[in-house]
Amino acid sequence: MSAFASEFRSESQYTTGQNGALELKTSGSAILDSFVNILKDTEPKTVRDNVKQMVNNISYLTSDHEKAKSIHDIFILAFHKRSTSKFIDGEQISDGEGLKNVYYEYILELYNFYPQTIVSLVNQRDMFMFGYWKDIYLMWEKINKLDMKIEEKYTKYNPLISAFRNTIIQQRGEDLDYVYKTFGNGINGMNEVQFNSLLNSNPDINLSISFVGKYCVRENSSFDKKCYWYLKDNDSYNRCSLVDYMIRATLKTNVNGVFKPFSIHKTIPFGAKKSWRKDNVKLNVILNVPENKFCSNKWSEIKFKNIPSVCLKQKTKALLNEKLKADPTSAEKHSYTGDRFPSDTDRVGCRQHFIEYIATTKGVNCSQLFPHQIIGNGLNEHVSTHEKLVCNKQWDSLIEYTKKRIYNSVDTHGCKAISQGNILCCADVSGSMEMYGKAPNRPMDIAVALTAFISEIANDNYKDLAMSFTDVPEIIELRKNNTRMDMYDRIKALKSRVGYSTNYVGVHTCLIDLCKRKKIKYEDIPVLVIFSDGHFDNQIRTSTNSNSKMTTHQYVVKLWLDAGYRGAPQIVYWNLADNKNSVQVNSTFPNVQLLSGAGVSNIKYVLYGEQLEETTKDIIIDGEVVTVSGKSITPEQTMRKALDEPYFDSIRQVLTKSKEGYLNLFSY
Repeated sequence: MSAFASEFRSESQYTTGQNGALELKTSGSAILDSFVNILKDTEPKTVRDNVKQMVNNISYLTSDHEKAKSIHDIFILAFHKRSTSKFIDGEQISDGEGLKNVYYEYILELYNFYPQTIVSLVNQRDMFMFGYWKDIYLMWEKINKLDMKIEEKYTKYNPLISAFRNTIIQQRGEDLDYVYKTFGNGINGMNEVQFNSLLNSNPDINLSISFVGKYCVRENSSFDKKCYWYLKDNDSYNRCSLVDYMIRATLKTNVNGVFKPFSIHKTIPFGAKKSWRKDNVKLNVILNVPENKFCSNKWSEIKFKNIPSVCLKQKTKALLNEKLKADPTSAEKHSYTGDRFPSDTDRVGCRQHFIEYIATTKGVNCSQLFPHQIIGNGLNEHVSTHEKLVCNKQWDSLIEYTKKRIYNSVDTHGCKAISQGNILCCADVSGSMEMYGKAPNRPMDIAVALTAFISEIANDNYKDLAMSFTDVPEIIELRKNNTRMDMYDRIKALKSRVGYSTNYVGVHTCLIDLCKRKKIKYEDIPVLVIFSDGHFDNQIRTSTNSNSKMTTHQYVVKLWLDAGYRGAPQIVYWNLADNKNSVQVNSTFPNVQLLSGAGVSNIKYVLYGEQLEETTKDIIIDGEVVTVSGKSITPEQTMRKALDEPYFDSIRQVLTKSKEGYLNLFSY
């Protein structure tokens, strides 16, 4: 190869980041790029393009087995992105990044390539265990918004819409059969009050049903209008509402003793609609859905332990009977009643019950919350004393919940992950971290929240220690008078000095100086978790080669080698940029992990990487081959660990039975 061709090919691998630093365009793996760079607010087109890229790259693989395995990984990645943390009887059945809109775009793009497989997953129903039943309606709504002719849309998506309808009807039917079998047909005519009274009079009966009833849509509701579909009559497409479409699937017509599907030309009888409503009410009464209490103004009857964590966060002000944007002194003046509806005995009762619940309960629901969501706009002037108590309770509950998950996490060597935890988190608080989104959902907010949170679950060596970096990196102790700071003080400390430049290299020069002065051994240096949008300043100035091509990470490794260490510490680049399309290292680079997202679930993969053996490897830096030491973990291995989680087995079972593409040519 000519010298020019070689340099030209090398140049094509790089891109310049937002702040001037050199980065790799790709890790060399399309699925790893998606694993790292798809976040909550990634643009829909970017998500779809990533899925297309992953699927198209399959054609470059040489064996059918490899192609099948890659398609499996593409599917599983969708569920990793969607999954929320759930346990049944102490066993984890779901975990992941908790992304919704991204997941809907991802699944609908996969439907373009593997429609029958997506329909099979819907019919199998386990896919809703990783999210919730409402996912159906949100995908359905997206389909109806597509700019397509009705006949084209019907032809393409009717199999999927029919599967949505059938799986809801089947699950709802199974739940109702169970309820009627438990109480008998006498409950058929009961209204909400009567059925609720029956439940209260039988406290020993423990009913376990799905949450599909919570999302069985009411007539004239938002989803009833948005999730319409069509009844095809020859060449005509007659639009009907969601409830109408659902009920029709439950009805049959008796024609000379033979039951046939309900005619599209007939109007649904009133009795069928009434029965639909009453049965939905029964399911909601059993589930004790808090939204029903909100709508019926029965706030004082709410059982707070039954409120999902996200709902509890969103409704904190309402449960406390406090105005949303009032001066908190207003709530303090109405300390007993709250200042929202101080004359409403029901709302006042709810406030008092809620305050008592927060004061006496050991923990509150928190599993679906991210640290930055708990903080919210917690540092603004509208947060009352009692709201702070609720937020701190959620924060502390999430800490204990996360610790429990880590204790229950056992790696391949049989070691408890919590035995490690030598983690030092570093939050990027530079100007670029505030450029996108709105508080409290900007990369800055997420970085600070995750740093504050994970410093609470690190082991005793690094508990309550953190770094923040902008133009001047800073080591911060999150204690006051040798006492742990609460959530609010931790955030204030980390945000005490924000700036405009991103001196990430300064983090390492600061740590190298500390390690040299204190004669700290390489094996005692903690894992560095870098929460950032990845847009580092271009600070690579010391190379004698004017044509130097080093990413920021390669330069960091060189700094540690030049300082006399056998390599850089284990580093985790935790991406917080929604539409980033570059990475720091390739998929097989040692001692590095690439993660992303606003939740704490992925911390278990950091702990996993920390437990692996140290190894040595030759790598090329600045045109020279150098030998570096570090953990054997790589970005690809980290992703592999996430995609191979056993709770995705039910999805894999469907994939291995699919006859589309190469899917059935790979087995586990």
